[in-house]
Parts: sequence; C-alpha cells; structure tokens
Amino acid sequence: MRRLKFSSCLINEKVDAQDSTLEYLSLEHIESCTGKRIADDTSTSEGITSKFSPNDVLFGKLRPYLAKVWLADGHGVATTEALVIRPDNEVIGSFLKYFMLSCDFIDVVNGSTYGSKMPRANWDFIGNLSMLIPAIEEQRQIAQFLDHKTAQIDRLIEKKQELIEKLQEQRITVITQAVTKGLDSGVALKDSGVEWLGDVPAHWDIWRLRFSVTMSGGMTPSTTAPQYWEGSIPWVTPKDMKSDRITSSIDTLTELALKETSLQLYTAGQVLIVVRGMILAHTFPVGVNDVNVTVNQDMKVLSTTLNSEYLAILLRGFQSVVLSIVEESAHGTKVLRTDLFKDIQLPVPPSHEQETIVAYIHRVIAKTDSRVEAVNTAIERLQEYRTALITAAVTGQIDVRDWQAPEPTKESAAHKEVA
Repeated sequence: MRRLKFSSCLINEKVDAQDSTLEYLSLEHIESCTGKRIADDTSTSEGITSKFSPNDVLFGKLRPYLAKVWLADGHGVATTEALVIRPDNEVIGSFLKYFMLSCDFIDVVNGSTYGSKMPRANWDFIGNLSMLIPAIEEQRQIAQFLDHKTAQIDRLIEKKQELIEKLQEQRITVITQAVTKGLDSGVALKDSGVEWLGDVPAHWDIWRLRFSVTMSGGMTPSTTAPQYWEGSIPWVTPKDMKSDRITSSIDTLTELALKETSLQLYTAGQVLIVVRGMILAHTFPVGVNDVNVTVNQDMKVLSTTLNSEYLAILLRGFQSVVLSIVEESAHGTKVLRTDLFKDIQLPVPPSHEQETIVAYIHRVIAKTDSRVEAVNTAIERLQEYRTALITAAVTGQIDVRDWQAPEPTKESAAHKEVA
C-alpha cells in the first residue's frame, strides 16, 4: 500500500490550445463511470490546456462524482478540469484507471470537494490517498479481467439502449400521426402547402410558429457570488431536460439572484426548449414546466396562444425538422437557428381538438414511457453491477489470478475476421 503521489505523478505541462495542433479533449468527451471516450462529440478550446501522453490517466476533478476517468491512447491536450496523472514503473495505466473508477475511490474524493456550485477535487488530497498495489502481473490480470467483463456488460447495456431508441421512435410515430392527420380517420384532408407536412385535415389551419409564440431566454448569474445559488428557484439548463415535465432542476437560485440580475421568472405552463449544446446533435428536448422556473442562456421559453401541451407535442413530433436547422458554431457547439425555427409552419386544429389530441397522446405514450422506465431500471442495475465489479477486483475482494479469457466462438471469430 502506497500513497497515490508515490506511485504516480501529476503532469502540469500547460500549452495554449491555439499554439497546439494536438487533438483537444474536454470532460464532455469522457463517459461517466465507464472509462470510455465519447468519439462523436467534438469541441475546441481557445485557452490554456494540459498536455497528455499515451498511458496517462485523466481524472475529471470537476464534479468528481461523475467518475470521468480515461486512459490516454495517444498524445493530446485536455481541459484543465482534468488532472493528468502518470503512473510510475510499479503501476500500469489500465490498473490505475480502474482503481480511480472504483466506487470507494470516487466516494472518498467526492467527499473532499470544495465549492457548492462547481464542486472540485484537488491533487493535494487525491495524491495523499492510499492505493493497494498488487504485483505488475496481477495488475495486468485484473485489468484484462475487467476489460472482458465490462465489455460484456456494456454490450448488454447497448442492446437495452437500442430497445429504448426503438420505443422512442414508436413514440414519435404516434405523435406525428396524431398532429398531422388528427384522430378521425374519416375526416376530409387538404394539401397543407408544406412539403414535409403533406395533407392535413381540411378544417385545420397552418400557422408560422412566430405568430403563435413569444420567445424569451435566460442567463447564468455569477458563479463566484454564493448568495445567488442554492435557493428555492429552479434554474433549468439542458442537463435538466430529460423529461417532458419539468418539476425541478439540478441547480437552484435565490430571490436575490432574480432581483440583481436580468433573469426572468417564468410561470408554470410554458414550453421549454434547448437552443444550444451538444445534445442537439441527436435530440431536440422539449418540456413543459409544472413549477415557476428560470433558465440559462442555452434555453428558450415559449409562451404561446396555443394549448402549451399541444405545442410541446407538435415540436416533439417534428423533431427531425427542427434538427435540420441546427448548425455548428465556430467553437464546435450545436446551435438552433432560432430565426429559421420561428418560420416553421405547424398544423393547428381548433382548441377543443387540441385538448382531445393531448389527452390521447398522454394515454398512448404513458404505456411506452412505462416500458422505457423498466428498461432504464435494468440499465441502472447493470451499471451498478459494473461499478461494484470494478471495486471488488481492484481491492482484492475477488481473486482473478487464475482467470483466463474464454476462447472466441467460431461465430465471433468469423465476425471479427469480416470486420
């Protein structure tokens, strides 16, 4: 057993991102709890970064409970929110990665953080933590065992996530059908005049979004003013947009923040959308707030003359249309073209029919959401098992010295050959 700082060292080689041709890595590129790099999200930095080399372990010191740990497989530069840790000759990088992913390690580090709004850990504390160090060969065996087992778990999780995607596609199909054709299959139709919309019920209107909504935004109060934070007022950001109903937020503000900044308090029943962030690369989150909220600068609040629930359903049904007007900023962030968004033409039935469609959609998607919730519960259990397995292996609670990777089956070997 040795302190971490005596079995590895912190690399503090800084470089201005503009002076480097190396690929940039942000914390957004590291998946929580898995040690995986997210390859399809890109971002750039214009500030000071930390250089890393192959076999260095990067540890996210910002909100360490997210367990963002990655074993570098090449040279690059990373956000200064990631500690670059280089193991010595008695520790291999893959073992150190799993050690820092273990729940025991994460829990202790998370308990040491400072700062309420943006909790961070520091190397002075982390470096003094004790680390169990098996012989090099046993470290390698533990890492290989965990590589194999976590890959199996990840494949199961991927299959369940694919099921969720199919259920969500089914959900969108039901919504789209209801908001373009209505619920009466025998009603007369007319050409909407909108290519992607097609025919709609003859008694429906077609409105441009700008004529039925007022769009407002938000901002971020100073993070160095603690008197603004941890109040009772929800401050909604894209990370809170994981549900159709917004009842709370991760971060909250005080009444003083409302009084001393340009923030606006939005009453319940508004439509909330995300207009900036990497989440727009794949989805267009839409929610209705059930409580009074404020929002940050990556959000917009739509006050509408339509039934707000109906507008939210419309926007979810036409997600692909909205995503087609998402662009990438100079910094690599996805941004919704709000000028084009306001010109989207939408089908508008009479108000009583809007209410009927909303009630129908809520009944239908409740069944889908119930299935999604069950699958998500299964995924959470697999993730918990993954973390528990890592902790047990790196602390010697299970003996894997005699473990051997199973021989690949003929089917998997053929698949690998084809790939």
